[in-house]
Amino acid sequence: MTDAWAIAVRAESQAVDWRDRRQAGLVLRVEASGRKTWVVRYVFDGRERRFRIGPYPDVTLARARKRARAIVGRVSDGVDPQGERTQRRAGETVEEVAAAWLKAEDTRSWRPRSRAGFEAHLRLRILPRLGRLKLAEVRQKDVQDLLDDVERVVTRNRTLETAGMLFAWGVSRGMLPTSPCAGIAKLRERPRTRTLTDAEIRQVLVAFDGTRFGRYVRLLFLTGARRDEALRVRRSDVDVDRAVWTVPPDVEKSGETRTEARKVALSAAALELLAAQAAAGGGRAYYFTGPRGERLNRNAPKPVIYRLKGMSDNGTRPSTHKLAKPRPAVIPEDFRLHDIRRTVADRMLNDLGLSAYAVDVGVLGHAKPKLLGTYAPGVPLKELRAAMETWAAELGRILAVKGG
Repeated sequence: MTDAWAIAVRAESQAVDWRDRRQAGLVLRVEASGRKTWVVRYVFDGRERRFRIGPYPDVTLARARKRARAIVGRVSDGVDPQGERTQRRAGETVEEVAAAWLKAEDTRSWRPRSRAGFEAHLRLRILPRLGRLKLAEVRQKDVQDLLDDVERVVTRNRTLETAGMLFAWGVSRGMLPTSPCAGIAKLRERPRTRTLTDAEIRQVLVAFDGTRFGRYVRLLFLTGARRDEALRVRRSDVDVDRAVWTVPPDVEKSGETRTEARKVALSAAALELLAAQAAAGGGRAYYFTGPRGERLNRNAPKPVIYRLKGMSDNGTRPSTHKLAKPRPAVIPEDFRLHDIRRTVADRMLNDLGLSAYAVDVGVLGHAKPKLLGTYAPGVPLKELRAAMETWAAELGRILAVKGG
């Protein structure tokens, strides 16, 4: 082996182990993904063992040979290096292992939004319950008890997915023989179909107008955009002259699967709203920002939503003490921001009779199936703008009823 060879060696359809002829036991494992890892293979007590040194090129060939020579020498002295590592790591807590997992090469390819979700499940549910336990002490019952305390099915399933990935990583690193998540099944998820009535649309918009997220929620209604897309819209993304909002791929949920940037046609009402928000922002890069002009976190609207539902800022029920200040609910208790997007799609399709293809691909921005992606043209901006104007007029009619 040489460094030039190690750089040039190509990935194949499956993982391949390349042995170093100079240093016994040293192997460069090349994954199908192209990832390259130094491993030392040796036999101890009649069993083949594998000791992971580290990724290439972070660990150079010369350094890998030096480490391999030391490991093989310890094996000759009757020591099992991988066994020692496993025993030592078994004494690590779940919190310590989770920190190492989030820094590992395996997690570097996660999209920012995916990482934020996994870290949230770790921080809010997994680590408070399991974080102080030794990794080797965690049993299936511990995980099951954790999941039983999660009320929402979707949240429970995402928590199980996150815990499963964490413990599977521990198994792949020789820290555990099996995952404590093995054998725990996901619960069936029922797709949410909730849409808002005319009265609820008026109720939601009037309630949010009294908060700093009033224009943000109105933009969701006028465009049908995803909540994160609208929260992170920049002034540089909006071409006012052409009435087009270009959603960057790193913001859009399906951005990685698209062959071109997604274009959102803006109605006159949407342009007027953005202009008012830009004027209020004083030239900041993002339309919707925090008090110091910083980009908002995707969970920033949650405290406001909770308050409008009559809850505390963290989503808990307010005190029932007779001296506690009452918190009346001014929006439906089961309201979610994504209900706006579903409502826009439902009204465009069933009330206004707009093309399903235009609504699904053009307005909602869903990725086209492979066949349509190859042969069907995109929805022309002219058609999308007409659809947006039609919907804006309908929304205006809804709001005009009873002074809404």
